[in-house]
Amino acid sequence: AEPLLADSGATVTPYALSIAMVMATLGALIIGIPYLFYDDILKKHVDGYLTNVFRASAYEADAKAGRKVYKSDTPGFTGMMNEMKAVYKDHKGDQSYLTLAFTESMDLFFVALGINPDDYAAFCYKFPKFSAWCNKISANISFSWVVGGAKIIRNNDNDAKGSNNALVIEKCHFRESIGEEGCIEMCKTPVEEYFTHRMNAPIKVSPQPREQGLGCKFCYGNECSLKELEW
Repeated sequence: AEPLLADSGATVTPYALSIAMVMATLGALIIGIPYLFYDDILKKHVDGYLTNVFRASAYEADAKAGRKVYKSDTPGFTGMMNEMKAVYKDHKGDQSYLTLAFTESMDLFFVALGINPDDYAAFCYKFPKFSAWCNKISANISFSWVVGGAKIIRNNDNDAKGSNNALVIEKCHFRESIGEEGCIEMCKTPVEEYFTHRMNAPIKVSPQPREQGLGCKFCYGNECSLKELEW
């Protein structure tokens, strides 16, 4: 489906532009600083922080919507996955529920990180190619808290439209924990819906065929090529 873009009168506030500057600066830093350095010094703390922020955002979103709040006493990724599994056990097959819960949780997650979702959606609408690059770079350093390590695909085929817009996850921890159907219903579908339609940031998610492994590809922007999604 085509993205449901914000109306043509969408404006980019100074706050949204500041987000873009921060993300661009972050991307430049990551390009200039070896990723291994980030892993060694910050990874554990950043992953733990983002996990806790997302869990708190999910609690708040469920409480505000009058849904059952799923809480585990176990800390970290294991506790988050205990909560995710409980949600999926109760709502397997109810894609509307799972997508709405994800959308509301992600909005609050952005707010908790100091990003106004509406401003960011306007920024992505006005600057689609630049925002796709920003999203790819930021995901490359921040995905590990939920899926494990990711890396940018280096596509040397000059004829591949949109080359280098994708990330590859060699072994997704979320998918490994939640299972194949949960991967589709709690990750692929809600992620594509949220970022494409809510945030004006088109994304396609391509899980690796199960017989080949537990990998996944995330491709950003309107120019994502089929070649970048192939396994």
